[in-house]
Amino acid sequence: EIKNVFCFDVPVMLSTRDEFINIIKGCPYEADSLLVDESIHVAFLANELTEKEKDHLLKQKNETEDCFIHEKVVYLFFKNSIRNSKLMSLFQKLHTPATVRNCRTVNKLKTIVEGM
Repeated sequence: EIKNVFCFDVPVMLSTRDEFINIIKGCPYEADSLLVDESIHVAFLANELTEKEKDHLLKQKNETEDCFIHEKVVYLFFKNSIRNSKLMSLFQKLHTPATVRNCRTVNKLKTIVEGM
């Protein structure tokens, strides 16, 4: 429907209320202890990654970028800006659509979901 009305072909990832809350609870990074310029993002995937894609992402981890993969979710931690991230550039090459949101947005969505 989004494509028909707005002419945008955007991937939409759906999950139940409980699934979404469990995704947030499953984050291995502590948002409350972030330093300046550090950020946490969550990538919601349409499908699980192949083993090759997982290996490729995990090989890009370094002292400034980290990721944790769980089923159709990739948790990302950046010590510096996400803009120049090698991990993020790989998401464009995945076989499955993905949408990435920072932890502030995800927590705002959680508040909305919990109120439903």
